[in-house]
Amino acid sequence: QQPSPFAKSLLFGYVAQFLYEGDSPLAERRAAALALDSTLLNELLGRVELRELLDAAVIDSTERELQRLAPDRKVRGMEGVADL
Repeated sequence: QQPSPFAKSLLFGYVAQFLYEGDSPLAERRAAALALDSTLLNELLGRVELRELLDAAVIDSTERELQRLAPDRKVRGMEGVADL
């Protein structure tokens, strides 16, 4: 007759997510998306509506830092080479 307490909370969460999915502001959606773990974020970024959440300049900057191409992240000395 009635869902269990666990199922009730799942059902409410699903309905709320479905109804209010597009209503949240961009900054709130960006914060929620970036709070996910990296594997899940990689899977989700394939969706067109989530691609707009990340700033292209920030992506480029992060990519340069991770590849040690940014001026403040370049390898310095033998210890830096060992770390790399």
